[in-house]
Amino acid sequence: MKQPKIRMKILIFQTSWFLHPNQEFISLRQLINKGYDKSRQRFNLIETQRIRSIDSLIHDLGITKDQQFYLYLLIDEEINVKRHFENEVIESCYQCDIPEREIKFDKQIDIQIVSNDFELNHDKINQCIATLAFKSLNSPNEFELTLYTSFMKSIGYKFLNYVLDNRMFSSTMIQNLTELVIVAECVKEYGLDEYYQKFCNFEMVEDDLLITVDNEKNLDDNVWWKASRDFHLSLLNKKIQLKETIDPI
Repeated sequence: MKQPKIRMKILIFQTSWFLHPNQEFISLRQLINKGYDKSRQRFNLIETQRIRSIDSLIHDLGITKDQQFYLYLLIDEEINVKRHFENEVIESCYQCDIPEREIKFDKQIDIQIVSNDFELNHDKINQCIATLAFKSLNSPNEFELTLYTSFMKSIGYKFLNYVLDNRMFSSTMIQNLTELVIVAECVKEYGLDEYYQKFCNFEMVEDDLLITVDNEKNLDDNVWWKASRDFHLSLLNKKIQLKETIDPI
């Protein structure tokens, strides 16, 4: 019997969506924290949630009106089982994962830049299986991979590679550019430095950057996160040529 086609969609949220008046962030905060709780539980290193509260979400993601921010959600519209993202107990971090299965990334996936009044509700979050976000840096052609989670084995890097390999960027993101540089800053103790190099073809820029904590477990540089011990960061990047990009989204 022929298997039904999985209906996949990529929703893209821009800075203006986050800054739209009366925007609702409850479901998005639950989604992001659930993804990051996996590494928090496994390594017992970062002690604070990725997003502290609904009111702090914009600040915690580093979003400002003067920069570009793009959030990508990979949506599987066939998911109809209730997933309990609202359970914030860290031991429930794998509760919302779904069984691994083959998903063919092709250009038949529906791509949608959402309007500023788009409602990101619990039903839509319930169908999300991966997230990523890019935030502009000081250089016009540099963007940080600032958010990266997945809820199915092997889907995370496949989603990231699909977006990057197909240059799935808005016209505002790549306007007047011939090259885009995606920067990834990651915790070395998580093994993400090797992960980005092996699965996503990132290149190492700087390694073993020591991050220390004080007696109150606060990170240096006045960062609000707390950590149980000192750790290291790795800085990687991936350069993407845009000369062949014909139809930005």
